[in-house]
Amino acid sequence: MPLTSPTSSTRANRRVARTITLAACLALAVPAASASASPWGAPQVLLPASAGYVTEPAVSQNADGLAVAVFAKSVGGHSRVYAAVRPAGGAFPAAAPISAATEDAAQPTAAVDADGGVTVAWRAGTTIKSSYRPAGGAFPATPQTVASTGVEPSTAVDITTAAGGFAAIAWTGLVSTAERTAYAIRAGGATTFGTATFVPQQVASGTAKSIFGSPRIAADDAGDLTLLWQEQVDRGDGNAHYVAEASTKARSATAFSAPVELSLDFAAGSGDPAPGSVSSSFIDVLTAPTGRTVAVWDYQNSGTGSTVTVIQYAERVPGASFAAGTWNTRQTLPGSTGGDFPAAAIDGKGGIAIAYLSSAGVSASVRTTAAGGFQTPKLLSGSSVYQGAPPGIAMTPAGDAVVAWSAGASPDAEVDAARLVAGQDRFGDSVVVASRAGASGASVSYSAPSIALDAEGNGALVSDLNDTVAPSGTYTPYAFGFDPIPPTLGAIVVPAAGTVGTSLALAATATDRSGVPTVTWDFGDGGSATGAEVAHTYASPGAYTVTVRATDAAGNVSSATKTTLITAAATVPAPAPTPAPPVATPSPKLPLVPASPKLKTSKAKGGATRITLLSLSPLLAGDVVTVACSGKGCTKKASSKTTFKPKTPKKSKRLPTSLTISGVANLTLKPGATLTVTIARTGYTPSVTTFTIVKGKTPKKG
Repeated sequence: MPLTSPTSSTRANRRVARTITLAACLALAVPAASASASPWGAPQVLLPASAGYVTEPAVSQNADGLAVAVFAKSVGGHSRVYAAVRPAGGAFPAAAPISAATEDAAQPTAAVDADGGVTVAWRAGTTIKSSYRPAGGAFPATPQTVASTGVEPSTAVDITTAAGGFAAIAWTGLVSTAERTAYAIRAGGATTFGTATFVPQQVASGTAKSIFGSPRIAADDAGDLTLLWQEQVDRGDGNAHYVAEASTKARSATAFSAPVELSLDFAAGSGDPAPGSVSSSFIDVLTAPTGRTVAVWDYQNSGTGSTVTVIQYAERVPGASFAAGTWNTRQTLPGSTGGDFPAAAIDGKGGIAIAYLSSAGVSASVRTTAAGGFQTPKLLSGSSVYQGAPPGIAMTPAGDAVVAWSAGASPDAEVDAARLVAGQDRFGDSVVVASRAGASGASVSYSAPSIALDAEGNGALVSDLNDTVAPSGTYTPYAFGFDPIPPTLGAIVVPAAGTVGTSLALAATATDRSGVPTVTWDFGDGGSATGAEVAHTYASPGAYTVTVRATDAAGNVSSATKTTLITAAATVPAPAPTPAPPVATPSPKLPLVPASPKLKTSKAKGGATRITLLSLSPLLAGDVVTVACSGKGCTKKASSKTTFKPKTPKKSKRLPTSLTISGVANLTLKPGATLTVTIARTGYTPSVTTFTIVKGKTPKKG
């Protein structure tokens, strides 16, 4: 994804402020919304206060809200790089070191790609190091050494990413004693960078002397790259000239193109006064998702005997392909006289925001469309601002932007910010993000902040606080959440109609990038409730307006209304009297079957009883005899009912006076079992006899 916010000064402490953009803007759709009084959250301590410098705090965030904060901290005579990764909607954990304890790591920069991978790069003496944390993973124990020789030890590394894990870094390298711009690329799906390579560097006129400062690199969604650097050039007039130069590389190309001079200065047809000394010393480059690229620099001209400084920019518009694009002629930002330390950001439509410093303070100018012009810059701050680096700036694909800077008059300090709402052409008024009063005789200061935004416009800002307490300073790196976006209300369920006295079920879904919002209800009759799913009963008929609100942790509110019509409960007629049931004529009582069973038993082991014979008499043909066993003493064999239908033997007209029933004779039952014998005969009441097995005794008949 393209970077749309700047890395700051290459002459002083370097600060990074960047955001990752999407090819398509994410639209927020809420029925009604209102922002909180201050969208800036409470400070989060990234590392407890301690002695030892904290430098280079920087933050990066992808479109989904995953963020990483990095900084360098001097520990035990060495400087280490620390990182803290914040999940979307969560908080920053304590930062942990990712560089070796014995190397002097400095000037870290970081980028979060669209897939959730985090890449951090830094300079360690004359080497370039990098550490890659895949989505859901961890930083490796040993960082990659991208370049081990030929690194200019006074400059910083810059980084950019695109989809699929693609990344590129750039720094100032050394070929013998000559300074050249170097880069390395990590292919999509890889975990390490490839071979460090030098850009084919040259200038259009004059003699190149050296590279000044650190390069900037940016990528579009496809992974096409643009490099911007500054070259010190001898024009033959005895003065040093600093020229902004750019080179591009389509992702499929094997090398960068020949450089192009963007800040043409003391040369025929340049339009600049001559003779004199012209320099462009602070640069930035940013690329939109589609490849539209903007380079920005400050431009100083001393040819008339007095130094005139302005902010200039040039755009590169892709043609039929990225490689076919061309740079437009440089332009001067209107009203930027006296401007220095520029920082810029670009949205998905070609809109640009440029912020810079001057003796008056921090100013910003906005161009809302690619075809439009820049508005007159707006002064956002007073003159008491940190002059060591540019302000931090970030922008979303839709055009929301934030500028932040360090301010405050000694001994006090604060971090201030201003927001640009998408569609507007001027930043709003500044607000205080953080402030600290200095103790008597000991001032405090915040470092220049770094700011990053997700696709919705939520953000994160990092800065470190220096308490100058004798004998040495105490440094605390902080992170601040930025949540100006109200929650999104999804499906809302309010029944269109109901009746008095009947409970209605209502429900609503609400989501927020910064956490779980609270859902509240106003039922329109004075009643209220809290929760995503609630119920309410109306006491009177009428049309009621139901209002549902979702509130996030920052106090942003979204609301929607629905109407429900409550009618009186329908009158139910009294039921007709139930006629008395007819009086049933009792059936005549039937005589009991004149037959009964007898058992012959013997004792068995364990107190059980063995049935040797079941005798039933007198039986008649057509009788139905049912034998069933119940109770815990029954065996599996006797658990089911057994039915017998006696028949008269062919050689006799009479049934036997006793009958041995198969399945019952020789049946062994344990104490507690009950054997039930039922004899049924047509025209008679069935005869039911029970035999309960008693331990060591004759079964009890009942």
